[in-house]
Amino acid sequence: MKTSRKIISVLFWALMGSILFASIGLPTLVGAIALQFMNLIPMPSGVLGENAVFTKEQEEFSEMIQKKLDKFKAELDRGFLTQTQFDNKFKEIEKLIQDNSGLDKFNAVKTQVEEIKTGLQEMALNYEKMRKHGNNTNSFKQSYDEAIGKAAELIREKIKAGNKSGFVDIEIKAPATMTEAANLSGSYVIQPNVEVGFNNIVRESFVLRLLSNTASIISNLITWVEQTAFQGSAANTAEGAASSQVSWSYVAASAKVEDITDYIKVTEDLLDDLPGLQAEISGNLIHQLSLKEDSQLLAGTGVTPQINGLTKYAKTLSNAALQNKVDLANNWDVIGAAIAQIYANGKGRFIPNAVIVNPIDFYIMTSAKATTGEYVMPIYSMPDGYVIAGVKLLQSVTIPQGSYLVGDLSRFNIRDRQTITIQMGWENDDFSKRLVTVRGVKRLGSFVKANDTEAFVYHTFAAGKTFLETA
Repeated sequence: MKTSRKIISVLFWALMGSILFASIGLPTLVGAIALQFMNLIPMPSGVLGENAVFTKEQEEFSEMIQKKLDKFKAELDRGFLTQTQFDNKFKEIEKLIQDNSGLDKFNAVKTQVEEIKTGLQEMALNYEKMRKHGNNTNSFKQSYDEAIGKAAELIREKIKAGNKSGFVDIEIKAPATMTEAANLSGSYVIQPNVEVGFNNIVRESFVLRLLSNTASIISNLITWVEQTAFQGSAANTAEGAASSQVSWSYVAASAKVEDITDYIKVTEDLLDDLPGLQAEISGNLIHQLSLKEDSQLLAGTGVTPQINGLTKYAKTLSNAALQNKVDLANNWDVIGAAIAQIYANGKGRFIPNAVIVNPIDFYIMTSAKATTGEYVMPIYSMPDGYVIAGVKLLQSVTIPQGSYLVGDLSRFNIRDRQTITIQMGWENDDFSKRLVTVRGVKRLGSFVKANDTEAFVYHTFAAGKTFLETA
């Protein structure tokens, strides 16, 4: 008898699972519910009555149903059935019930099952509406599972308390639409994509060192010897006549090595926690040293702690043979005249290798047009850039707008006592505070020998055009 009651209990809950399954199409959900009720929830006593007795015919029928359900449960245990497979299996059991509808003891069960069927069909319609309105299936399954679990616990408590029958309401909350604004909180729930490295501020490019005469030294003082005060000249001399006498003097000249430095103070935590920071610090310190060097190579006064810059030695456009010789003088004329002056004043000894202007002036010069629309200086355009009288036109922000530098930069000497060095250390109470000082140092000297100063012209375009313009 107990076996038969268990069968009816299984059948009772399997019918409910089948109806829900057909309504919302959740095979895994139905399998889970079927297993839960088969194992956990007994048939309520009030459905059949406490002292129900079965005939032999009913016992045989029960055993047949038991075998069908055992096989059904075994298939659920191995893996959840598809909807079609579940329907087919359950129809077999329903057909057995229909074929044996004459058994009186099942009428009570049938009545209860029909009532539950009606209620579940109404629930199924609600679930279908929810599903059609876009509710997430997994979220619905989670809400349903939670509701069934609570109901099962309430049923167990009622049975334990001695209740023979009764009802338990099941409330299934429709899941809300999930959005980032409503359902996410805190930083980086969605992991950001981080680009590698750092986007540094715009940095200058450097030209002067690349074109100059560079070498390394081992002292803090650079000296050389200049020839001065040359007197006399060679002359044609008649036989027996006195030769033409010449003379000159020598004078020692020198340039000091000066220091360029920078540093940064940073905590050990930041060095440890920010990947690539140490290399980034070194790169920025190096750039700042090179930036200062470049500006000093152009305009350093030579008074300690500054090095000697080119503007200290360069000449202005001043060759008298060029003055007032050009009509409607423009920037191209000024640069051409500067090149001519270097060749002339240097007696061919100096060969200019660079014309350097500010990028703004570079654009103005290369885009200049005549009143009829044609470019003013197309003859200076070459496949690899612009060339003026064989000298390449370069641009650098180190040169102030409105000015220009023309020269034979092989005559500008840069001597490195200490190339850029990056060092780390502590001072005062930095060690106890876990602070690190990163320092950059560069030591160098620069100079133009006295007899090579005519190799450079540095002036403004405005002054140059005034000098060249015809009176």
